[in-house]
Amino acid sequence: NRPKPLCEDNAEVVMLWILDISLLGILAVSCDAFSACLQAQQATTTVLKAGSSLLEEEVSRVIAQSQGEKDTIARARVEEEILTSSSAPRDALEEATVKERKAAIKRNKRFWKEQQRLIRRQSGVGGGGGGFGSAKKTVAAPTKTDEEEDDDDESAKRIAFEPKLDVDGYAALIRETGVARKNNVLSLETTTALRSFIDEELIRSNEGIASGKLTPQSRFARVLLKDNRWDMSLPFEQSEHGGDIVMRALYELLGDSEHPERGSVGHVFESALSCNAKLHEFGAMISDPQSDRQILHPDMAHQGDVQKRTGPPFLTCFVAVQDVDEAMGPTEFLPCTNTEASHEEFADYDRRDEMLKHVPTKLSLLKAGDCSMYDTTTLHAGSANRSEKRRRIFYFTFRSVSMEDDRTTDEPGSIRPDLLERQLTLKDVREALYKWRNK
Repeated sequence: NRPKPLCEDNAEVVMLWILDISLLGILAVSCDAFSACLQAQQATTTVLKAGSSLLEEEVSRVIAQSQGEKDTIARARVEEEILTSSSAPRDALEEATVKERKAAIKRNKRFWKEQQRLIRRQSGVGGGGGGFGSAKKTVAAPTKTDEEEDDDDESAKRIAFEPKLDVDGYAALIRETGVARKNNVLSLETTTALRSFIDEELIRSNEGIASGKLTPQSRFARVLLKDNRWDMSLPFEQSEHGGDIVMRALYELLGDSEHPERGSVGHVFESALSCNAKLHEFGAMISDPQSDRQILHPDMAHQGDVQKRTGPPFLTCFVAVQDVDEAMGPTEFLPCTNTEASHEEFADYDRRDEMLKHVPTKLSLLKAGDCSMYDTTTLHAGSANRSEKRRRIFYFTFRSVSMEDDRTTDEPGSIRPDLLERQLTLKDVREALYKWRNK
């Protein structure tokens, strides 16, 4: 009951003051926090609105893409119905006979001689014959500057075709009809090993992309109707997983710098494009069961007068690494459509279906180790795989010196970015194969 000392009352007052000050501090902090929360909420709302807009755009893009693929599938089926009901032949692509290839060589030599004469006349080289037995005085061509001489040298390079190298006529056939088959270009042993390597590389590539270690562009190119279908780029030189199987296959196909004649198709590419042609694509086309038929298309638009003068802008070799039957979705080629007139007709929607009713087609029903080689301006399509087996095609493409390359390492197409940067010519590839064999 004794009265509290003054110091105790003062202590209570001090404590109240401290409590009041603490509450004010907490309130101030709470106000700041509340303000920050409001700002964060506003920012989140803005982000969500933007995200919603982006999501709507992505959903719209996916829907449009899905609808586009449905339309493409529907169109491909219409084309297939037209071709199967056509009165024109639709049969297997066969290897041309020796007689057929020799005749193609003769026709091609005459054609290219005329092309060379035409270019010489246009460049002012030499005099002109009077024709009909008359003779005219030859007028000396004016002296050319160094720059003009360089232009003439460049024009000469554009005449890529070398008839002397076309010893068996496959390049001549490709120039005329756009496609040719050649059997037994790879040994059975190499074909079997390459098939296993492609399957394993597909698994590794998909796993690497799923884990974030690889980008899709570094392993896969864009392909028409990609469900159950892959256009996978391959390593060029020795792989840590597949050893030297890719180099073994290339050696059998192209030969090396010491023995180019040992390559089964190298002379075809050298004859059609020259040894300065650039490696443009290098990979494997894989089609699993239930992959849909593609629409008919060329890989490259016809190049007009340039193509008439220089031959195919690109040449591709498809090598089967297993037997391909009709149910597995073989490539279907439309021979003789590697022309400007065919491209103009095909581009006209009003005339396209009528064209397809009368054009013959060839199915690439290859045996393991066989190949089809084609001018990329030839119309073709991958058929639907209605079997229970995977179809794999090892392939490469070389680009004519008449064509520019506008690809980047971010969008390399059907070749790995590191290989794109090297810009290897056919001659370079053979040099690399020589070094591999003699290491």
